[in-house]
Amino acid sequence: AYVISVKSINNSIISSLKNNLGYDDLIKIEKNGDGEIILLSANSNKINELSRNIVNDLENSLEENLSQGIKIPILAFSGLNFLSGYGKEVDFNAISFSNSNCNFISEFKSVGINQTLHSIYIDIICNISIQFPLSNESESFSTKILITEAVLVGKVPETYLDGKLFS
Repeated sequence: AYVISVKSINNSIISSLKNNLGYDDLIKIEKNGDGEIILLSANSNKINELSRNIVNDLENSLEENLSQGIKIPILAFSGLNFLSGYGKEVDFNAISFSNSNCNFISEFKSVGINQTLHSIYIDIICNISIQFPLSNESESFSTKILITEAVLVGKVPETYLDGKLFS
């Protein structure tokens, strides 16, 4: 289930990012007359479209892969971990997709006196239900992937003392 989930997540992201999405597609930078950055604004339409595409691709891929079932060695059902990799493989079709969620994460890190690294990640979470003969379990799998990043350069301060900036 883990391998199928992660593979489906990665394939859905690769498929959705085929058109070389860049930083400028997701974030608009506004500058004043002196060329200083005064505003960063997100392109919410593009972010929502990307999120929808990733989740739709993921759900389609999971439904397709999980409907085929997975092969599990028969002794995996014994409950004894040391035997779980042995025995004839049987098709196990009691795994179903529950839901998925796609979150965008924006991080800012100082990388110099007047430079900030802005990174945008996608955190994808998918939930799968596994129905065993005597119990049901839910598993949640997540992947955080860097989508784009840029170094934002600001005004150099006149004074820099002991890690503190003064203009």
